[in-house]
Amino acid sequence: MLQIDFIHNRHLPLLSREAQKRLDQAWTDYTGLGLEILMEQAGIAVAAATRDHADKHKLKYSSCTVFIFGGSGNNGADAWVSARHLLTDGFNVICCDLSSGTSPQLEAVRRMQVSFVNTDELKNQTPPDIIIDGILGTGFKLDRGVASELSSVFNLIQDWQQRRSFVISIDIPSGIETDSGAMAEDHICADYTVTFVSPKIGLAAAPGCVCSGLITTVPLSMPADWVNKTLENMPLPRLIDLEMVRALRPLRPADGHKGTFGRALLIGGNEGMAGSIALAGQAAARAGAGLITLAVGRSAFLPVLSAFPEGLTHDIGECEDPLTSLKTFAANKQAVAAGPGLGRPEWLPDYIEYLLREISCLVLDADALNEISSDLDKYQMLLKSRSAAGLAPVVLTPHPGEFRRLAPDLTSLLEHDRQRAALAVAERFGAIVVLKGAATVIALPDGRIYINSSGNDGMAKGGSGDCLTGIITGLLAQGIEPESAAISAVYLHGLAGDLAAEKLGRTAILPQDLLLNIGKAWLKAGWLGDSRSEFSI
Repeated sequence: MLQIDFIHNRHLPLLSREAQKRLDQAWTDYTGLGLEILMEQAGIAVAAATRDHADKHKLKYSSCTVFIFGGSGNNGADAWVSARHLLTDGFNVICCDLSSGTSPQLEAVRRMQVSFVNTDELKNQTPPDIIIDGILGTGFKLDRGVASELSSVFNLIQDWQQRRSFVISIDIPSGIETDSGAMAEDHICADYTVTFVSPKIGLAAAPGCVCSGLITTVPLSMPADWVNKTLENMPLPRLIDLEMVRALRPLRPADGHKGTFGRALLIGGNEGMAGSIALAGQAAARAGAGLITLAVGRSAFLPVLSAFPEGLTHDIGECEDPLTSLKTFAANKQAVAAGPGLGRPEWLPDYIEYLLREISCLVLDADALNEISSDLDKYQMLLKSRSAAGLAPVVLTPHPGEFRRLAPDLTSLLEHDRQRAALAVAERFGAIVVLKGAATVIALPDGRIYINSSGNDGMAKGGSGDCLTGIITGLLAQGIEPESAAISAVYLHGLAGDLAAEKLGRTAILPQDLLLNIGKAWLKAGWLGDSRSEFSI
């Protein structure tokens, strides 16, 4: 789970490299002040984080060694400001200048007679208590790579960190690309990141989020309203967090009945895959849908009936005309999902076409996505035509392997930038794309992107995705708009995993544990009221 301090303002987007540059320039134009003021504020914040860590661990300042690495540009300047303040506080400060030039902030530190070492002397140093990483910052781009000298420094920092050192990165850990979260082979993995104004995309997106540590966001002198106005019409991702989801809670009247809370149909569960559809059905019910119908293969009928007696389970194998029966099952449902454990029965192409033409709230997962991949031109046309027919965009929930089959031409982009890859498919198909994995990405066909902040590696087990499909379907059945359903489901699904991990540890959790913690996730998100709050995403 991404750890961001309360200072993060949920009304602000995640920032790209270009967005930060625009803010810096606009701030100097607006205030008439130089960037040195912002650098001073940033350095003071980094020094404060250093003091907080020392205080928390009862480290005496005079015997606490802080090793500060500074590179070129603003990131290095922030580091040198922090060095000056930490020296004043009484810390034992040692600096290593990795820049190719000089700056007023660096010269000020040199005049204070701080100890400096060069890269050749690093290997003779004792691992410090605290390391401050001000080496590359937001200016790093993956296609430029990391110089060999810096790679050696990064490896040394990693060695020190494993032995004893606590690493604080300034704005973003060095070697992580701001706009994508992609990481160089050699990079810094921070324990703590002090970022400014709003978290950078690379701190929230995978794989960069794995190396962000605890993130503190410092607003500097940039009011939130001013930031939003300055970044108007600049497409930037938003972070899905507890506050965003709390504001999307659905209407749930106390006197409602099962019809009030919607009917959902889920199709899947072929031979050997009964568990997939059973998990999805249970998740839809625990998400609050009033009546769940499952259409399953013959071999899955009894296992599913036993695992989920609350559902209405139909044996597709007993139907003389499965296609006609499945159309009948779907006709009066508020939401339909197809895919978990479905296999590739002969009626599937015709049924997927029917669903795309007729069903407004639709989720496609697993084998339904594989069917779409089998005839991309045909299904792209059907998906794109839904808007003209007055139907809501379909929610597609691929894992990376399914995504590659949906968009073989985007394989390279997927490896480098999950956000741009998901958006490309959302625009191509006119669909809502839920690209699963660490920091799940939700991309909407209108260009909006959301990055999830909940969940953990213990959820990387077969069946977790089936639970997510069920939660999305259950929310759709209750009348939640597809984009809000996808956003809420992804976060709450991850939150249920985090709550399960608190009890069992990440390694031991199972998809069934997600189901058992859905209610607790609802409770933590404040989804117990009787009305939906007004909130525009």
